[in-house]
Amino acid sequence: MQLTSAILPLKISLISIDMLRPHEEVIAALVHELADDMRSHNEVRDPLIVDEQTFVILDGMHRYASLKHLGCHFAPCCLLEYENPQVKVGSWYRFLEVNNAEEIVISVLDRLGVLYRKWRTSSQIHFEKLIAVADGTCFDLTREADDISRAKFAVKIEKSIVERGYDVQFAPENTVTQNTSDRPNLVIPVPTFTKMEIREVASTGQLLPHKVTRHIIPSRPLGLDVPLPLLMETQIKDANEKLETLLSTRHIDRRPPGSIVDGRQYQEELLVFSP
Repeated sequence: MQLTSAILPLKISLISIDMLRPHEEVIAALVHELADDMRSHNEVRDPLIVDEQTFVILDGMHRYASLKHLGCHFAPCCLLEYENPQVKVGSWYRFLEVNNAEEIVISVLDRLGVLYRKWRTSSQIHFEKLIAVADGTCFDLTREADDISRAKFAVKIEKSIVERGYDVQFAPENTVTQNTSDRPNLVIPVPTFTKMEIREVASTGQLLPHKVTRHIIPSRPLGLDVPLPLLMETQIKDANEKLETLLSTRHIDRRPPGSIVDGRQYQEELLVFSP
């Protein structure tokens, strides 16, 4: 089913679970929780966002894993042209407010056996090359590391500090300012990957840690409410025909960026399906 968007072409289609390629790890507890919710409602509400060329999943890793866990043969997907410049990639930085941030980071890095260097600076900080900024002290790896290794180190640091009882918040990389009063006293950056790198990671099966990449999709369909039995059929052609018939009876409500659906605010155009 083709969707008309003022921003970029979109297509709704069922895709074989075996053809889809995740690029990030998932949290097992969230997968089971989401699978239970799908099972109780007997449907999956929103489609996965997928690169139409390579079938790399850009958004919806936990939905994919939940559908796979439930034994579904197909997943409802919104296919788009990943190369379109309107589709952008950012990253999720980890923000924490902790006591004695510098001391805690040093303790965590020592326990992890990470070789690092630290320094204080009053000049502009290039966060993307660091593994932590604690109370104005910058931490970086002593040895050169690729971006995948940096991302994995960042998540290890985050988990170690969360295990000490601190809460972590995720925020886009572009929300970090140079004014320390505007952010928590501990920032754990992660690298921003290119589209080519994300495709390569997905193709090799070398998954990035959970919630590293942040895909900015200018237009997003919601509320498909696809029945699970349809996703368990064996013939994809028949299943897609049934899906198109089902969706053709629905009304599509176009909502501008900033709209709130189910308590979440979206920064992109929404195409909300309703009876």
